[in-house]
Amino acid sequence: PPGFGQAELRAAGAALRTVQIAGALARVLALTVQYAQTRVQFGRPIGKFQAVQQALAVLAGQCAAAGAAADMAAEALATGLSPLLVGAAKARAVASPRPDAPPVTSAAVPLGSMMFSSTRGFVLGGMA
Repeated sequence: PPGFGQAELRAAGAALRTVQIAGALARVLALTVQYAQTRVQFGRPIGKFQAVQQALAVLAGQCAAAGAAADMAAEALATGLSPLLVGAAKARAVASPRPDAPPVTSAAVPLGSMMFSSTRGFVLGGMA
């Protein structure tokens, strides 16, 4: 369309990637919570253990932040692709709440790898 140049195309791509990241993270959270509720260790679901609850809370917080960033990116996309809004949304989607915080995947990977190994018969690095 007229007035839609390379900068606007890149901003639209960034906005769409932000929405994709938020959607993928929401799915990771849902699968991880489901697994924590069904996997039993020491006679109770692992989701009852405080360490697992803490990891899930961190993941849920990051998921909420990514969802807010996706909303911000969608708003920017709908109102004319302000590069500042798209950039801010994209930055928030990948930022940690504090400089020394681990990446968001660190909360889901231990639980997810257990889920993968128990349902598929594999572990990271080879067969179970």
